[in-house]
Amino acid sequence: MFDLVAIVAGVLVRTGQALIEATPTVLCGIVVAGVLRRMVGAPGVRRAFGAAGWKGVFRGWAFGMLLPVCSLGVIPVARELRRCGVSDGTVLAFVLAAPLLNPISFLYGLTLSEPVVILVFALGSLVLALLLGELWNYRYPAEPVPDGAPQPGDEPLPAYGVKRLVAVAETTAREATGPVLLYALVGVIGSGLMAAVLPFGSLQNGMKYADQTAPLQMAGIALPAFNSPLNGMMKLGLMFDHGNSVGAAFVLFVLGLGVNLGLVAWVLGTFGGRRGLSWFATCVLAVVLVGYAAQLVLSAPARLEDHTHAFDDYSNPFPVGTDATAGVVWDKIKQKAEVLELASIPLLGAFGLLGLAFRRVRAKYDLEAWLTRQPEGERKVGKYDLIVPGPVLAAVALAGLVAFSAAGAYIYYPEPAEALEQMYRTRADVSSAVAGARNASADRARKRAEAVRELEQLDLAVRKLMVGTYIRRFALTAEQKEAADALREEIEEVRDELLTGDTEKAHARANAELGRAYAAVRAAFAAP
Repeated sequence: MFDLVAIVAGVLVRTGQALIEATPTVLCGIVVAGVLRRMVGAPGVRRAFGAAGWKGVFRGWAFGMLLPVCSLGVIPVARELRRCGVSDGTVLAFVLAAPLLNPISFLYGLTLSEPVVILVFALGSLVLALLLGELWNYRYPAEPVPDGAPQPGDEPLPAYGVKRLVAVAETTAREATGPVLLYALVGVIGSGLMAAVLPFGSLQNGMKYADQTAPLQMAGIALPAFNSPLNGMMKLGLMFDHGNSVGAAFVLFVLGLGVNLGLVAWVLGTFGGRRGLSWFATCVLAVVLVGYAAQLVLSAPARLEDHTHAFDDYSNPFPVGTDATAGVVWDKIKQKAEVLELASIPLLGAFGLLGLAFRRVRAKYDLEAWLTRQPEGERKVGKYDLIVPGPVLAAVALAGLVAFSAAGAYIYYPEPAEALEQMYRTRADVSSAVAGARNASADRARKRAEAVRELEQLDLAVRKLMVGTYIRRFALTAEQKEAADALREEIEEVRDELLTGDTEKAHARANAELGRAYAAVRAAFAAP
């Protein structure tokens, strides 16, 4: 049945959710681009990434794995690398690798997925990045720059002191109002379009282990949509929990986390249609082939489920006939705004306003000349002054960025005691919402949707508890993992019963089986 209201509401929700989800990593990307340009400079960037060849491509992959960026946040950094004269093969290796794994998403993946599989996937991404990057350098070799000739992107670095900091802020702000915004909008619209094409629940029975077409299906589904590293890792964890296709999981890992329509638009606009399409075609073909190889090499999952909610974010969030009011749409969009997003959205907005102001200043004054003008005569150095070279400051800044993302992870994934307290409150909300869904009233559908949302929040609380425990104790006991998996399974069962309209059965299960699983989790994680 065709429901235009549900389709439009679904497009708005998925587009808005993707936009909110992308803000932290896009913010990270524009800051890194500003640091590279104003503190390191083009010569330093070229030295860091090496010349064209395996060495440079490997450095591009390794550097990408350190940065907490997504497939949209990687664009401003890639633009800066290319402006500095880094080889195109190295840039493309960086583009493919950076969104896949960073220290935070790696820990997240080890906690919720099979560690061996995550390590194999990381190794597979390295091989693909190296091969595709070197293949590009071989097919499209860069023209050598004559000795003594100006190198690409060379420009004077800002003067020491306040000017250098102002220059970083100014470059970051202008980047926030540049083409990156357009690419980001294209990328998040892809998620909205997927919601228009895929009806509610249409992927819950797909990507099964025995389905030989699963890697191909995943390539067509994951590539257009936007996935942040953490959200992508969550999908991988659900796939392993439910015994989905390992090959499809690898395709999701590389193409789902590493590619979206915004990145495709940037590659086509930067390298040209023919070259860009050839690279993407080669990339997709290689990823799918490796996915089929992974299906043969890796062992079959211990448990095979008949359905999964791992891919619900790709389909329309509203069933046909849902009363998708503006308030309901806004509530679903807001669900994606958590600690990191709530901090990043105003910061990104502030940089945008600052960027517009700096563009007006540049239209009237030669701001670049002022920033790069060195002090006349011998500079007096105070007793406590210390001139630190730009590359050293950049290294410190990048290390600080990684440290900040790690600190953000510890905030987002709280102490086990705090996480258990949050679960207690969410569990009470679930009980109230499921009980309210039983009422035979005109707003029964709304009550049922509210109960489903509360169950999703409880599932998120369980995942936060697992990751928060892991990053502090560097391990989960067998009892903890078994109890958490059992509770998440019960949450899914209650959710399925609500979605099918069996509210009485959902209420009974929420009080009995889900209640016992919740008590087991509290007992397992409360132990020292």
